[in-house]
Amino acid sequence: MVTSDVPRGRTQIFGRLNQSYALLEQIYNANSCEWIELDRALDPELLLESARRVIDRHPMARSVYRRRGPWFEWIHTDRQFPVEIEQQYWDTDVEDEVRARILRNIKEFRVLRTDRHPFRFILINTPKRYFLQIMTSHVYTDGRAANIFTGDIVACYGALESGVDWRPGTVDIEDRNHDRMFLADISLIRKMRLFCSAFGSLLHDIFTFTGRLQLAPAQRDNTDLLLTEIPPTLIRDLKARAKKQGLSLHVFFLVALARTLEKFNSQCGAERRQLRIVDNFSLRRFSRHPEIENLYDCIAVPYTMEVNLGFKDVQLLRDLNSQLEAMKAGRALRELYKYRFYHWMSLPMPKWLAAKIAVNLLIRANIICTNVGQLSDKLKTMGQAKVLNFVSFPPLFPPGDIMFQFSSFDGRLRLVTLYHPNQLSRQLIQEQMVGQFVCHLGALLQETDADRPALVSSEYSSTSDQLSGIN
Repeated sequence: MVTSDVPRGRTQIFGRLNQSYALLEQIYNANSCEWIELDRALDPELLLESARRVIDRHPMARSVYRRRGPWFEWIHTDRQFPVEIEQQYWDTDVEDEVRARILRNIKEFRVLRTDRHPFRFILINTPKRYFLQIMTSHVYTDGRAANIFTGDIVACYGALESGVDWRPGTVDIEDRNHDRMFLADISLIRKMRLFCSAFGSLLHDIFTFTGRLQLAPAQRDNTDLLLTEIPPTLIRDLKARAKKQGLSLHVFFLVALARTLEKFNSQCGAERRQLRIVDNFSLRRFSRHPEIENLYDCIAVPYTMEVNLGFKDVQLLRDLNSQLEAMKAGRALRELYKYRFYHWMSLPMPKWLAAKIAVNLLIRANIICTNVGQLSDKLKTMGQAKVLNFVSFPPLFPPGDIMFQFSSFDGRLRLVTLYHPNQLSRQLIQEQMVGQFVCHLGALLQETDADRPALVSSEYSSTSDQLSGIN
């Protein structure tokens, strides 16, 4: 419902990707979180001033949303709503309890509102630890882009603590509709080809096998998180192997993930030769706008990667790399047209029905993978405070049952695994998912074209006892 005191300002209809996320927001809390652990307490007043200045720097951060008929739209306001820093003290350092409370904060209430900026800032002290949580809505931003906003807060806090008046220029684009931002410079002929390709892809998604992981239905009101550090020697060797073969490191992750899921399905009695994984792809490369890299609200497009489990590992690496290269070459833009089709279909529908169809029509897979990539070095310190750990993760959207997210911070490659604990136990996730994933990564280092390398009995082959768990 729209409140009467929503200010006037520049209005803009949501882009199609935003519309889809906004529909999901009607049935599911779409809060995204950045969870920062520090070696000392922060000054709440300096943090508050930093938040205010960074919200001013990003006009999108001053926006609120409202529903107008079948559409959602932004209102880019000229003034700030009040911003606050919540402070919480927890009398425990027990890891499971700390993690549970951090996750509870995310679910507590939606930050996407018609009368507030889409943020929640929480300073947390335990007897021995210090945390900062920054939450926003996935309707506004993806995880990678949110780091731009948080990076500005970190930079501003450090400057203010040093007595420097931090006031860089604003970052804004007049029309933030993703279709226009990323399709504006494409020729008419290519647009027509993308349009036809998107229609064909939509039909393909409707009439082909879903390729899901074999799991029982889950209650989606509860999500847990496992954060694991991948052995650095393994990543070093994989990077060398990827460079030698001219492949992306990301496809090694995808192949190891596919083999892990294949084995899980096999143990459940589901012998499937096809699997679908929802991968997320950044659209930034397709815009020439000089300010695009500074926008905190640039959303990544989810696309379905089809995995032929009948391929040998070497074949599968090449096949998935070809799919990824096709996305980089422009197929990612086809997904924008696919969202257009769905958007037109959804307009006359009740919002709950439109959201339900969206998650089953556009995705048709229950495994989500996203590679956030290298987090900025400026996130290592916050003024005098050292950042001990920095984790950014989105919600586990339906129909996803498990999400695997990769990011690199302070020289460490971490895997964030989101799952429903009433569907899969923590031990199962650690042993049959994360442990097997690392094991399969090690197997991919073998220089053989045999049908499938056996799991190697080496420094990479064991599971939970050899993984450096962060939580």
